Amino acid sequence: MTNDAKQFYYEWIILKKKLLVLTENEKILDFMIKNAEIRYRNGLEKISAYYKAKAALGDVKNMQLMFENDIKKNVSASMPLWAGMQCTI
Repeated sequence: MTNDAKQFYYEWIILKKKLLVLTENEKILDFMIKNAEIRYRNGLEKISAYYKAKAALGDVKNMQLMFENDIKKNVSASMPLWAGMQCTI
């Protein structure tokens, strides 16, 4: 039972770290989109860079939703395990 709880905990930690990386990616893509908008207005870049960044941002948001759902599944699946454990601190 404790091994299962540890496994759920480590999976949860990994998913949280993945969400942090995706949040950083989202910030970078937002900057890239703003930069592409400015460069397109000034005739320095094609509009395709803007749409590529927008598509990548959509992918990042979808992945964030998937990881958030995975976290919810892990929490709900591990609740019966945690209820039966005793604290040894």
